[in-house]
Amino acid sequence: MKSILLPAMYLMNKLRYPLKFGLIFLIVLVPLVTLSTFLINQVNEDILLVEHEQQGLSYIRAVRQLIEHIQQHRGMTSAYLNGATDFRSRIMDKRSVVDAKLAELADMDRALGDILGTSGRMARIQQQWEMIKANSLDQEPARAVKAHSELLADMISLMSEVADASEITLDPRLDTYYLGDAVVSNIINLTENMGQARAVGSGAAARGMHSEQSFVRLSVLASNIRSYAKRSAAGLAAAIKANDSVGEQLSNAVVANNRAIAEMQELLDIVLRDSRTISVSDKKVFDTATLAISGSYELYDAISVELERLFEERLDEAVAVERTTLAVVIGVLALVIYLFAGFYYAVMNSLRLIGEATRSIAEGNLQTRLALDTRDELQKVASDFNGMTESFQGVVSRISGATGQLATMAEETSVVTEQTNQSV
Repeated sequence: MKSILLPAMYLMNKLRYPLKFGLIFLIVLVPLVTLSTFLINQVNEDILLVEHEQQGLSYIRAVRQLIEHIQQHRGMTSAYLNGATDFRSRIMDKRSVVDAKLAELADMDRALGDILGTSGRMARIQQQWEMIKANSLDQEPARAVKAHSELLADMISLMSEVADASEITLDPRLDTYYLGDAVVSNIINLTENMGQARAVGSGAAARGMHSEQSFVRLSVLASNIRSYAKRSAAGLAAAIKANDSVGEQLSNAVVANNRAIAEMQELLDIVLRDSRTISVSDKKVFDTATLAISGSYELYDAISVELERLFEERLDEAVAVERTTLAVVIGVLALVIYLFAGFYYAVMNSLRLIGEATRSIAEGNLQTRLALDTRDELQKVASDFNGMTESFQGVVSRISGATGQLATMAEETSVVTEQTNQSV
């Protein structure tokens, strides 16, 4: 064992105490600071991730508001172009709402566009909307619906890009991952398919009959609605399984959405019952579909609020961990520095007392005793030192006694010698 320690012993024997303590302190300090820095950097990355996700969610929610109103404009336009002229005033009112929501999204894009990589997309969206406003009421119904759907497809694509850029789609937690998937993919695509069904169905209902194209298109949309509804339900179930509080927050909205979707599917079944004629009015189709879509958007908004709440919780947790880590690191460093300083000065004080006692003895004061206020190995040095001093004192006493005896004997010898000389 000792042979293993020889290099360390050699090094320590070559260093003065300040350097010894400094070396040991550095060996303790460097890994502590390194590990603490790594941990704090990891926490900071988590904080930045959540903040980035929050920015992406804010942008996506602004896009969602615009999508809902453009979907409604599409449905109204389709009904109007197929003969429901009473929709014209509602179309004009809806355009004002869309313009306002588009301006809000433009403000959001100016604030976050560079961060989320959306710069340049808004100009295309605004251009598409202006073209729709200028031409849609004078176009063929299918062409007007297509123009709306292309704009909405671009906006849904924009939401996906924002989700990727803000890493919502890569969220490491199951609850927020599935809620993010619902916001970015499942529910928004569900509402879009319902919106297209509203446009095609209300247009066909306004004519009172199907075309071959509208019947096939509605059949496909009905199938898509069922598919996205199932995917949405499965994703929400997974999020609730991962976090029970999600179910408590979303239960009412989920029930309302399921009821609205069921009514929408029932309506589509009626509309698709006959491949030629439609007995349901365009207003009934439009209002029922709008109610179902509104239910899905209510669920969408509830999920967005819950997702924001979970992001805030994660952010608070990360900040708390960072602050706790900093406090612990600073506290440990302060304690280590304090104890090392106390250890150093205690040793140096003991060495100072040993030096003073040694010099006192060297000056001839054999009454000197070394008193150290310690319980460590230096106390044994003090005991041995005092024992040595007592031994020296005994030796000196014996030497002094012997010297006195020699002096007496010499004096007596001198007297005898003097008396002998006088007798002679």
